[in-house]
Amino acid sequence: MLEVIGRDPDWWLTDVPKIVSHIYHTGVVTDSQVQHSLHCLLLLVAERSPGQVVTTLLQIAPRGDRNALSLWEVMFSVPQTVEKVLKELRVQLQDLKNGIFRTFPENDCLSYLAVSEQQKLWCPCPRLWGEAEAVPEEPCWLCQGQSCSLQGFFQLLASEDVQEEEFAPLYKTCRFLLYSANSTDREITSLLLRALITLSNREDRARKMKVLLPDLMNLLRQNCPSLVMMALMVLQNMMKCLKRTEASLIAAHVARILWYHFDEEESWVRESCISSFRDLVRTVVGKEKKWMKNFVHTVLAPLILRMNDEAPKVGQASRNALLAIAELLKWKEMKHVVKTQQTWKMAECLMKKDSSRAEQYLLQSLKYLKDPQECVRDSTIRFIGTIMRHVKDQSTEVPALIVRELQALEKGGCEFICCLAAQTSLILSRLREQQSPAGSRCSLWCWHH
Repeated sequence: MLEVIGRDPDWWLTDVPKIVSHIYHTGVVTDSQVQHSLHCLLLLVAERSPGQVVTTLLQIAPRGDRNALSLWEVMFSVPQTVEKVLKELRVQLQDLKNGIFRTFPENDCLSYLAVSEQQKLWCPCPRLWGEAEAVPEEPCWLCQGQSCSLQGFFQLLASEDVQEEEFAPLYKTCRFLLYSANSTDREITSLLLRALITLSNREDRARKMKVLLPDLMNLLRQNCPSLVMMALMVLQNMMKCLKRTEASLIAAHVARILWYHFDEEESWVRESCISSFRDLVRTVVGKEKKWMKNFVHTVLAPLILRMNDEAPKVGQASRNALLAIAELLKWKEMKHVVKTQQTWKMAECLMKKDSSRAEQYLLQSLKYLKDPQECVRDSTIRFIGTIMRHVKDQSTEVPALIVRELQALEKGGCEFICCLAAQTSLILSRLREQQSPAGSRCSLWCWHH
């Protein structure tokens, strides 16, 4: 079948259901070239005969089938294809509702997304669960008393005549699906986001998606990097189409959450989140800019310690983010230190600007003492050593906690880290006892050389 793709489609594209069935039953193949060819074939068929493709997939794929979901995702990733496919889904779902077209079970595959009024998906509203006695007098805040169906969602995605002011009420009928990120329906959420990413590349569609902001923010809080990154892509596409003041407000909200993902396990997620944070810093204006100037102090320590990340792109992203912060705060010295990559001077630079935040930075650095990367643990110990010299009252709980954590590092792991931790904890212990930073300054200076 694949060898005829390059020929005139009118010559061989005569049995769409058979072609779609063949692609589906081939499943996930290990050969990337073959898989690419199959996906290209599916897109070609969907472009020319979207109705037959939608019907066939709904007929042959059982509910929640991963292979089928991957094929929907392929079609949802191409702008001209996703619009045609969504329009066909809208037509066929309307036929289902009217009882006209019933050649496939309503519970199958994507019809699971396009759930009817009777389908029970996760939603706090008792109306969906048949608990008549529990139905409140006032409509549920989530579904507003409407049928929780994706019929309206497909309509707003596929229809050019749906105006921005009509988007919000339509979206209310399906928004609960984006709350399924913690459930077994994570694949469904991912598929919805894939469609949103593709459609948000068009300015007229992206503008309508402001109503999605609370749900996208909720997804940013999830412990699922793939959903976080997809939600972030939708947000970025949306912000490009808004006025600077609107984008600034969204940037401030996203920044509050995004920095929690700076330490994700996957390096590409760390890099993307840190790079996005840099863009958010550059986006804010007005009162959000004033708020951001105060907030960025929260991320300084994590970014400084990520400068030494073993993934070069993460280190570079951290440096770029720090440069954006230095520009925002007008810190010329920090800007120079970052540009010249004098990482050992970063802690001293922070203390020159505001030594009152010393304990804040120490507490933030604690978790990096347990980072899986040796280079990060190394830079954290050195960072702590410099910051500790600026703690005015060494008798407080924070310095004592730092010393205990360093002493714990002496007992195992990398020999170099053990020795560095032992040397640092010894110096800091004496510093606490003597309350004399000057006596240990020479020892601390040698860590950076």
